[in-house]
Amino acid sequence: MKRNGTYALDFQGPALVGGHITYLRGRRYLNRVVALCFLPYARLVPAEKLDRQARRFHEIGAALLIVASIARPLHRLWAGERDKPVTPVLADLCGRLHRSFGVPVEEPARRYQTFIIDRTGILRLRVNHDFFWQDLTVLGSTIGVTPRPAANERDSDADSRAAGALSLPG
Repeated sequence: MKRNGTYALDFQGPALVGGHITYLRGRRYLNRVVALCFLPYARLVPAEKLDRQARRFHEIGAALLIVASIARPLHRLWAGERDKPVTPVLADLCGRLHRSFGVPVEEPARRYQTFIIDRTGILRLRVNHDFFWQDLTVLGSTIGVTPRPAANERDSDADSRAAGALSLPG
């Protein structure tokens, strides 16, 4: 299992990007902060919401990568759906990536598990969270900068919760 302070961009495998299957290598993301997010269940988050959050991470200089916690082929996940995510969704059919990061394969977690990897590829932080604006705001502030929410996503407590987040030096 990867631990904080170890190299974490040594993964590779098939990914769904913009509705197309491609091969993705973690080292492609050197010199970028990466939020590697393990989804507990396939299609739990609509493609539009994945892409919206990925754009927010992109705005603060980070990349959001999703790992599907399923044994089903990726191209079938959004079959029949008009919109497919542009955000990279990595397949982990044998569970190797899950085991490497210590994420359960047999019984997916009820919450998301995200790993923050710095620009040099070193794992810095593991976070269990929900895919809500408040939790993603805390992740963004941990990375260094908090993106602005869309007007319809703000709630009265979002700013106060984000203000209490710890910020790591970049």
